Amino acid sequence: MKTKVQAKLLVLFTGVGLSIASAKTYHVVVPDHAEMAGAKLRAGDYSVKIDGTKAILIGDEDNKKIEANGAVQTAEKKFAETTLEVVKGSDGINHITAIDLGGTTTRLTFSN
Repeated sequence: MKTKVQAKLLVLFTGVGLSIASAKTYHVVVPDHAEMAGAKLRAGDYSVKIDGTKAILIGDEDNKKIEANGAVQTAEKKFAETTLEVVKGSDGINHITAIDLGGTTTRLTFSN
């Protein structure tokens, strides 16, 4: 009986540990007004959290929360820093098409 309880606790704490590990926050700077998966972002500093295939950006100045669904890709080697890939569309708007997460091999891509 004691072994079963210990095993259940181990599984519970492992699950909690994994959810905490995936809640890491990254930092990016949006240099100019942009859109990401249809959401509008002002220029400024943002904290970035990843939840599955969703990027959650929170403005450092106004705490405005922006969420966008993307596709997760894995690179061959770790990214040195967290960066944005920005493309100016034919509409003249800057579109964030990807976020590379520094210290990981994870890249989130977005369709605009």
